[in-house]
Amino acid sequence: MTYKPLQNNLEFLHPVGLSTLRQGITIPVEAQTERLLAIDKGSKVPVTILFGDNKSVIAEIRRLNNKVGQLQFRYENKGQQPLREFFSAIFSDNSEGNLLEIIELSPFTCLFRPILKSTAPHLQINDISLHKIEKKIVSEIDEVSEIKKLFCSIEYDSMSSQSEYNGRIREALTTGGWKSE
Repeated sequence: MTYKPLQNNLEFLHPVGLSTLRQGITIPVEAQTERLLAIDKGSKVPVTILFGDNKSVIAEIRRLNNKVGQLQFRYENKGQQPLREFFSAIFSDNSEGNLLEIIELSPFTCLFRPILKSTAPHLQINDISLHKIEKKIVSEIDEVSEIKKLFCSIEYDSMSSQSEYNGRIREALTTGGWKSE
């Protein structure tokens, strides 16, 4: 099933660790949207987490009542056991090097998609700014979506130089019908 994220959505990658498998995930400050920033210290809101083959659990997003006021997904209760079991099965005993992609699909409904270290990483565009176009409108532009897909088709290789990547980007764009300038 293909999921389309929201315009002003929560979207980030999280390195999988022991706490990911057992308790929850801290949401990076840079990824927090206005909706998440509005959660007061010590407060929590319910969130639906989608995972695997159309499975879901109700968990919570909690703003810690500490100096920093960290924001976390928490899924450590009995009702969230299916999510923890899914993580244990997917990441097995060794979680090192694996990632979890978190994408908000609708307000307080998030997809948790594993990215296994055995999966070849690809380039991606995290942020696009277009002159005189509001940031929230940029994701609605078909050409922007097309360019993002083309970048995702380029496999990451730590041994490649910037000029090699530039060549791969040029090739992907021209193969996708874009003119080289």
